Amino acid sequence: MKLFTSEEKVDMIFVYRECNNNSRKSLELYRKRFPTRNQPSRMIFSHLVNCLKKTGHFPDGKHQSHMRNVTHIAAEENVITYFIAFPNTSLLKASEDLGIPKKSVHRILKRQNMFPYKIHIVQHLRATDYDKRMNFIAWFKVIMEDDPSLINKILWTDEYKFQNNGILNRQNSRYWSEKNPCWMRESKFQVMWSINVWCGIIGDTR
Repeated sequence: MKLFTSEEKVDMIFVYRECNNNSRKSLELYRKRFPTRNQPSRMIFSHLVNCLKKTGHFPDGKHQSHMRNVTHIAAEENVITYFIAFPNTSLLKASEDLGIPKKSVHRILKRQNMFPYKIHIVQHLRATDYDKRMNFIAWFKVIMEDDPSLINKILWTDEYKFQNNGILNRQNSRYWSEKNPCWMRESKFQVMWSINVWCGIIGDTR
């Protein structure tokens, strides 16, 4: 659990006011201005201000309620720091490493607006693929004008590939973040072997 000196708390207040009471900007500025100090979490800035307004002094740890607040802040800070360092980890792993109940870890992440984004599998494109795709679109548009029913004559397929490109379970792949990182993994289907299981649909199936 990190505790801060009175000087550090005063600096946090000044930074918080300088950033117009914006906790996120305050945290960025404080880290930049005092890189060698113990770093607070975002919520500490507003907590210090609220404590000053209510009690007239900083939380000093002399009262049990203050100690609970400090402990809560420290736990929240540890969880956020952990997931910033290991965004692909699981709630269970974080709970075991931090010694914090899994439900509490999840509750802290939700309170900080951090969500588990799924990885997206995208096709690896080579430099020549872009022109080929544009040419195909132009060609397909022309033949559709000549035969509007052509789309009903196309065999649409889907498939599952057993391949030598590694196994990735998207259900177990998460990236905890406040914003969608657009996390993707390229799959180089053109230069690999695979065994396909596929199905096809043609015509109007309604």
